[in-house]
Amino acid sequence: MHYRVLTKALAAAGLLLGLQVPAFATLINFDNVADATAIDSTYAGQGVTFSNPLGGSIFARATPNAESPGNVVSVLNTGIPAFDARFGAVDAVFSSAQRFVSIDAAILRVPEGLGTPINFPKLEIYDTNNVFVTAVNWDFSQIPQPGAGGITDYETLSYTAAADTIGKVRFLSGQPGGSPSNFGLFDNLEFRQGPTNPLPLPSSVSLLVLGLAGLAAMRWQHRA
Repeated sequence: MHYRVLTKALAAAGLLLGLQVPAFATLINFDNVADATAIDSTYAGQGVTFSNPLGGSIFARATPNAESPGNVVSVLNTGIPAFDARFGAVDAVFSSAQRFVSIDAAILRVPEGLGTPINFPKLEIYDTNNVFVTAVNWDFSQIPQPGAGGITDYETLSYTAAADTIGKVRFLSGQPGGSPSNFGLFDNLEFRQGPTNPLPLPSSVSLLVLGLAGLAAMRWQHRA
């Protein structure tokens, strides 16, 4: 009985001393700047810069259809902020490798309903050597194709790597063929590195935890 009581007390102390601290995520919602502001290096201090692989800047764009009130992110600085791959994509390059990345996306289908709507928002993942890893595509089973002129709710496209290996992501509305129909809206870029090591507690706190575990063991022993 004494052995079992001591084992329980030490197990509880071990859980406290081995407490894991979750990694903090960075959220860029693009809402802290004016409409049509070029944001290529605006968030460099938060660990990310932006560019368009076809050339030109990336912009924060005001729209009532933003997921977070205010702005979305776009390759266009005038007109509607939704775009497809003909106009480029948004490349987000991280200053340090990340483990998790997500972007909120919505579909705006052009009023004319041109062609077969086979293009869709996607999130492409690249490693720190700029090598393509995989793509996370829009899931039509979650949010179906809108009618001509319609707009969907936002769907979160996310990817988690096995380690801190994500060097860049690219989000766009892909156009594998046919006339364009689905344009993409993008908002709320979130990213984080992997979990930290167990939090090192000061020796005084460690002694306190072990002391409390000992008192608990004595109490359990007395009750037994």
